[in-house]
Amino acid sequence: MRIESRLRIATWITFGICALMIASIAWTQLQVRRAQDARGLVTEIFVTQTDRELLRDDFIIRREPRAAAQLEVQTEKLSRLLDRADRELKSRTERVLVATIRSEFDATEAFSAELERAVKASGGPEAIGLSYSESDTLFFGQYLMRSYAIHDGIAALRSFESDAVDEAVEMGTLIAGPYCARLLAEFGAEVVKIETPGEGDPLRKWRQLHEGNSLWWYAQARNKKSIAVNLKSPEGQQVVRDLV
Repeated sequence: MRIESRLRIATWITFGICALMIASIAWTQLQVRRAQDARGLVTEIFVTQTDRELLRDDFIIRREPRAAAQLEVQTEKLSRLLDRADRELKSRTERVLVATIRSEFDATEAFSAELERAVKASGGPEAIGLSYSESDTLFFGQYLMRSYAIHDGIAALRSFESDAVDEAVEMGTLIAGPYCARLLAEFGAEVVKIETPGEGDPLRKWRQLHEGNSLWWYAQARNKKSIAVNLKSPEGQQVVRDLV
């Protein structure tokens, strides 16, 4: 009887351990699935916001009515995605980031009617090349800053959901190089920008300025870290080699 009782107890303990292992595996798979779903949702939010920005620029620069209609569709889609993110993303950091993105999104929505009015007032596609009024230009600047804040929030959310963050060193100036590096930064890469000591990137002072910096600079330099390095000196060259 003692042997049978011990075997019976051992059997139940084995069953219990197996049940715990199965539950642990199931819980792990559930967490993996949730993480994959969260990354997929955040990626869809990012793609939708990128489409909104492209359509917005097409509407402002080319005055295309078609772009305005498509912009409205993408805006409604982004609103639904943010509602879904608010329901499905549960961690404190995720909820704070989603709330920040939603706040900036609502702010751009409040500007939508004024944006459409300003573009229509400037003329249709035949008006390409003509300048907007000074007040409309300042309004566009405010609208763009809100849009950049949305993208920055999404980039932070993507970094939080990502398994790893890539790194890049940017040594370009003005438009082409910084634009490519900005795309990498928006996709979650950690970008370190190399600038000339004392002067910095010429883009900082290019065309219209806002609080001492070019509006182009605010667009191209966001999500980046910046350091001043004298590439003519051996020490500066070694700094870049260490980064690479």
